[in-house]
Amino acid sequence: MASQKLAMTVVQVAAEYPQFYSDRIKYEKRVILESLQWRVDNPFARNLSVRKDSILNFFPYLSKEAVRTVQSAFRARFYDNKDDTDYSKYWNEPALSQVFSSLDKTNAALKRILIDGEGPDGTLFAREGFIPADITNSIRIEYNDLVFGGRLKSEAHFYDVIDTIKNF
Repeated sequence: MASQKLAMTVVQVAAEYPQFYSDRIKYEKRVILESLQWRVDNPFARNLSVRKDSILNFFPYLSKEAVRTVQSAFRARFYDNKDDTDYSKYWNEPALSQVFSSLDKTNAALKRILIDGEGPDGTLFAREGFIPADITNSIRIEYNDLVFGGRLKSEAHFYDVIDTIKNF
């Protein structure tokens, strides 16, 4: 199916519907999360689709054409920010495996995970007991003769892995 050119831009939507600007800040991520959940609940759907009904739930004043524009803008925002930690619970969902398959291409390498903060002179210092390392988007940990490994998706994911292993 060939994509049709949108008749409006997001700037035009915001100009025609002034409330959209403030509502977008509040509801954009909720619409995306609802769409992700819908996709999980409907594993035979082909792609991630930002749900029109979700958009209309939060933005009931939008016209049909404005909804199409917002749908496209929200989908693009999601794909540009797939490594957002709010989406982390969906990373390993079988129905969404393709949606998140390129995450390590979009996720910035986690270079500062082990940094505690800055000293008074502005220098960074590492957590006690950690050796400075070049951290990438993967992790491999050997613990009690078991090996745990996989892609890291965020700093929070790194700490979740560590906590899981400590509590194993």
